Amino acid sequence: MLKSVISFDGTKIYYKIIKKGQPYLMLIHGVGSSSKIWEEEIKILSKAGFSLIAPDLRGHGISDKPQHRDAYFLHHFAHDIEHILRKEKINKIVPIGYSFGGVVSILYYNIYPHRINSMVLISTSYKMPIKLYFIYKIKYVIHKITRRKDDEKRKSIEALNHCISQMMEYSINFKKQNIKQLSNIKVPVLFIEGTKDRVIPVRHMENTCRFIKTASLNKIEGADHNIITTRREELNKQMLDFFNRNLRNIQFDLNKIAIASLLGIVIGFLSTPEALKIFVSGGITGAAISGLMIEKQLLGIELVFKTIISIVLLLLFYNLFRKK
Repeated sequence: MLKSVISFDGTKIYYKIIKKGQPYLMLIHGVGSSSKIWEEEIKILSKAGFSLIAPDLRGHGISDKPQHRDAYFLHHFAHDIEHILRKEKINKIVPIGYSFGGVVSILYYNIYPHRINSMVLISTSYKMPIKLYFIYKIKYVIHKITRRKDDEKRKSIEALNHCISQMMEYSINFKKQNIKQLSNIKVPVLFIEGTKDRVIPVRHMENTCRFIKTASLNKIEGADHNIITTRREELNKQMLDFFNRNLRNIQFDLNKIAIASLLGIVIGFLSTPEALKIFVSGGITGAAISGLMIEKQLLGIELVFKTIISIVLLLLFYNLFRKK
């Protein structure tokens, strides 16, 4: 289902959403791309029972393309994702970030860490390689010359240029902050990288990975930067294996919480009416009230108690197991 949200600065962000069960996987594409790149993953992962969200980032796909540079400050991309979650009333996600989408995922974690269960970062790095910056700048000049009459293409090219400029500026000016952000990550993280990636070389991925204590790096031999399209089967298998290991543990913890809570409620449910009976009986000894009235009073108290417990129990299980 295609939906949209108006973000904090009025930018309209489009996204695809499929609601299955917990958890939600957030598929975040790279720069110059769109959510269309995830079409096969959407089919495979939804078939595996996952809920999915695939946004077109600002300046990409069919989302709005602001024409001023400040609209592409990197934190804005994270805030756009947060607006989607608030609209859909989703508490937790697992970001799957490809290339620039990985940078957005890391930024999102550092702003909203309570939202993240785990992360998958594909062909990404915490800093932009200089070589990549110049490649994009050359492409920008070529596109601007050859497509200057196409207004829609011009907007996309300008948006891409602003995005690349902000990425490079962020890499240079916030290098120490970027490293600190990586070390702040406490959830399981899977890095996936192709050994023949010339856009984000393996050494960049290894340097990024070593700052995160909870991270692991899987290399796909011979794969290039376009790993999503060229080695899709292996990529998806690695992601599913990671989800089966980590997300089932999260669900298992929720089940343990639910069981423990239920046991506590049941014990209280069984013991409290007796305690009330002893208390009320002791409290009215010598009073001029018949045993029948006492019994009716106790039954009324017990009925109220059971009603309250039933409501609490229903709310507990609704919050733990509802499908968001």
